[in-house]
Amino acid sequence: MYYKNEKAILRPIILVGLILLLSGCNTVELQSEWRKNEISIDGHVTDWEQNSYYIEDEDIVLTLLNDEEYIYIMLNTRETQIVEQILMSGFTIYFDPDNGKDKSFGIKYPVGKKPSEQQETRGMDFDRGSGRTEQDMKMMLGQAGEFIDIVNSSDENTYNSISLEYAAKIGIGVALSETLGVFFYEFKIPLYHNDKHPYAIGVEPDDTSTEPIFIGIGFETGNIDMGATGKPSGSMRGGSGGGPPGGGGMGGGPPGGGERGGIQMAKQLELWTSVELAKKE
Repeated sequence: MYYKNEKAILRPIILVGLILLLSGCNTVELQSEWRKNEISIDGHVTDWEQNSYYIEDEDIVLTLLNDEEYIYIMLNTRETQIVEQILMSGFTIYFDPDNGKDKSFGIKYPVGKKPSEQQETRGMDFDRGSGRTEQDMKMMLGQAGEFIDIVNSSDENTYNSISLEYAAKIGIGVALSETLGVFFYEFKIPLYHNDKHPYAIGVEPDDTSTEPIFIGIGFETGNIDMGATGKPSGSMRGGSGGGPPGGGGMGGGPPGGGERGGIQMAKQLELWTSVELAKKE
């Protein structure tokens, strides 16, 4: 589903509030907010109405919410090279209940394309001015697949593959969408293990404790096989302008942003955060 209501798209990242952060090489400290309204993981982003963090070094916006049972994450960006990396090489969100950088549990979606499939996809011209921006992006979103990989071992290469339909039944939700040149990634996962939720972050529930709970969350794309693809990444028209989505439109950027035209290498995303879970007031 692709929204045409620009104000509705702007609401979660411009009208509510945007906190600027720099990641550098360090772990970024974030605070989740208590979920105030129903969140549906369905590609409809108008229900995300709370504050967001703009991670300048990665050129992404993160929104984090939680309730007693789940944590909800929305990532959005207009950095087209990150989007291409996510859709072609795969995207994994890791969770460490001990607030570290352990990669023994994570969810990978999309799972990424094989080198031969990457070559076929990259045959499309993503260079600025090609006139194929929205069409190509929508096609790639449509090819994201119907399965997710669950990393559930100390070995990152060991995983279980389950369908999106089954994932939804056990409390894991993921949805991708694009509007006005902005890519949205919605996600939710259970905090606690129980009979309904065999896959969860593994936080220990304790309603009596007043101590804050922190978890480590890592965001990581894979690497595009440049040898197989035969050409570097280009930027899609109307894409990255250097700065958070906004500025009179989702492709605008702040004053002085400027465009990054020309051919560029695909940008890999690798970010670790320390997230303090919200408690119900």
